[in-house]
Amino acid sequence: MRYEKKFFILKFVIISFIGYGQEIKGIIFDSNKDPIFGASVYFNGTSIGTISRDDGSFSIGTPSDNSIPLIISFLGFETVFITNYSFLTEPLKIQLNESNQELDEVIIETDTWSREKKLREFREVFLGTTSPALECKILNEDAIKLTYKPSQGILIAYANEPLVIKNKFLGYVVNYNLQNFKIQYETPPNGFQFITSTYYDGFTFFEELKKSTSKKHTDNRKLSYEGSLLHFFRSIYKKELIENKFKIYENRKEVLPYSKIKVSMENDLATVELLSKDLIIMFNNSLQSTLISKEIFYIDKYGNHSPPDAITVGGNLAIRKLAFLLPLEYGL
Repeated sequence: MRYEKKFFILKFVIISFIGYGQEIKGIIFDSNKDPIFGASVYFNGTSIGTISRDDGSFSIGTPSDNSIPLIISFLGFETVFITNYSFLTEPLKIQLNESNQELDEVIIETDTWSREKKLREFREVFLGTTSPALECKILNEDAIKLTYKPSQGILIAYANEPLVIKNKFLGYVVNYNLQNFKIQYETPPNGFQFITSTYYDGFTFFEELKKSTSKKHTDNRKLSYEGSLLHFFRSIYKKELIENKFKIYENRKEVLPYSKIKVSMENDLATVELLSKDLIIMFNNSLQSTLISKEIFYIDKYGNHSPPDAITVGGNLAIRKLAFLLPLEYGL
């Protein structure tokens, strides 16, 4: 029997999305200078992407603020991400190097868990354990490499190709380029192992599951957004927490939201400081979460926050795993 503490650290890259700006052109090749055909080229967290042509070339329109990372990936090669493309005057020349990624084995020890058990743990943390998670399937699980380290109580994972997740709940096919994944366990004297924290991050690209969006998927996307961390942060930025049905509690007592969340604005960026060590967030009088931050963090007008690991959440927000993940352009 295992018990789990429902909280995890969130990591995101600050990303803004607004219209289209310049067009990026480039060519992708390998270490032998041979062109790579079919490489994925996309903007992280969005549904904007393309693939390279026979000669390795590509072209793609950009968000006008140029802050969103451009991702280039191809099976068997290391992923490249580019952020400094604001003032490009010539096509990009991108070399992809063959991937030799291996799990970092600091201590050589016997992995005591079966692959089936490790995959089950991975799915529960990555996709979640909610009913929407049951409508998600990783189509290429063979690509996931997993190792459990008994001496440290850690399960780590990586994938040598983007994970392809079919999300029937939201109506997307999500390509997830997994960069980091770790589950930390603790086993007290009574022997009942439980999860103390989870962490994962990566690059995502969204495609519509079908040509037309069904009412079911439209309704589920709205359901996923309402009360989400993205919804919460956008509400903080606009100072519309009350209007958007968020309430803040400290020591079980409701408080005025901005008496405990200090927000100052400069150049379209909100500087946020939590004035309590442990705040309770309630959405629509039903969905309860905890929010912890030990440092000042920043929110842009689209609801993205930085630094990446500034926030720890629990409760409802902690169970909103990949099954609830929406493209960044949703609702804009």
